[in-house]
Amino acid sequence: SHPDAQAGLASCFLQEGNHDAARTHLARALEVNAAHPLARLVSARLETLAENYAAAATACEALIIANPAFAEARALRAACRFVLGDRAAYDAERAEFARRHPGSGLVPHLVAALLSDQRRFEEAAAQEAEAIAADPWFWEAHIAHGMNLLRAGDDVRAARFVSGDELAALPTTDGLSAVVERARRMTLT
Repeated sequence: SHPDAQAGLASCFLQEGNHDAARTHLARALEVNAAHPLARLVSARLETLAENYAAAATACEALIIANPAFAEARALRAACRFVLGDRAAYDAERAEFARRHPGSGLVPHLVAALLSDQRRFEEAAAQEAEAIAADPWFWEAHIAHGMNLLRAGDDVRAARFVSGDELAALPTTDGLSAVVERARRMTLT
């Protein structure tokens, strides 16, 4: 019943779309440590899935107060502010994030995730393009960009990203080659 393990399981189940299991493990983690950072971040992400963006932003605020460099919490709070339409707060948060984490595409990537949850796929694809521009090696953004293009009906452009061709065009390293190969296998199954 270790809170790190329970929070990790909650995060994995959340990524897999099993929200009931995520909530179960989240409750176990928070029962042992109510201030567990990953558990509270998973809780905030679950709030976004219920479109409770203000509650998610508030949850992230507490995490940022405890650790101002907590990239995921700061990026999720910025994304929530974006979908809430608070452009001034979003711009300020994004600027602060860029100051603390230069070269990261995490903010637009999380904005894209929230837009995709709302089925706003063209806007999500545009945000993923920003994430890729900020960090060309952000392979998750490449894959998500392709998926959002596909969902938006742009099959031709989507194929480059979903197949891994866009990643393959980057200067390769052994690690990146493995990611590209994994992305290709994912699209074939």
